[in-house]
Amino acid sequence: MKQILLIVFVILLTGCSTTDKLSRTENLPLVTKSHTTINHLVIDPVGEDANTDIVDRKDVFTVDGLSDIELQNIQMPSLKYVSAQLYETGASISSIWNENFIPMYTEYNYNLLEIDEAAEMITDLNERYSELETEISKISIPTELADNEREHLSKMKEDLLLAISNRTLAILEFKSMIANKKEAHKAFMDVHISNSDRYIKHVEEVNNELQSSDDSLVTSSE
Repeated sequence: MKQILLIVFVILLTGCSTTDKLSRTENLPLVTKSHTTINHLVIDPVGEDANTDIVDRKDVFTVDGLSDIELQNIQMPSLKYVSAQLYETGASISSIWNENFIPMYTEYNYNLLEIDEAAEMITDLNERYSELETEISKISIPTELADNEREHLSKMKEDLLLAISNRTLAILEFKSMIANKKEAHKAFMDVHISNSDRYIKHVEEVNNELQSSDDSLVTSSE
């Protein structure tokens, strides 16, 4: 009887040992499988190829028909480009005056100008100059230019703003002429117009100098 119990006890111990080993073995594939999955996500060559393909597609942007120099000019305006832009704006100051003020002043001299008509024309003239003033202020001077180049362009912008300011003062004197009929206002108006023309003329002279200069001289900071 004791022998039988001993045999049964040994069998039970053997079974427990085998069950414990099986339990441990079943856990191993879970760890290994998890590790394999992580490695697959990190170093899977298919994933790397996909990412590289996306980056390559983003880099494919071309502008047909433009040289490298032309593309560079689009990104960074040159000295001559900005100078010409300012000059053209200065020409607009004179053209607006000729188109709006001169006909009105002519009617005034012939006593044909109505008060209501004058008020409307003056309002329109002031609005156009205000818009032009904003346009001038928005013209940016490239920071890549040399100090002397930036100084030339800054002076041109300043002259244009002063030209508009003097035109506005001339308009105020003209309004006083209509209201008071005093010749003194005409004298002040003429002074403001003369000053405005002088500033515009200076812008024209600077632009002509810059446009006619050799690039190697224009871009010199000495």
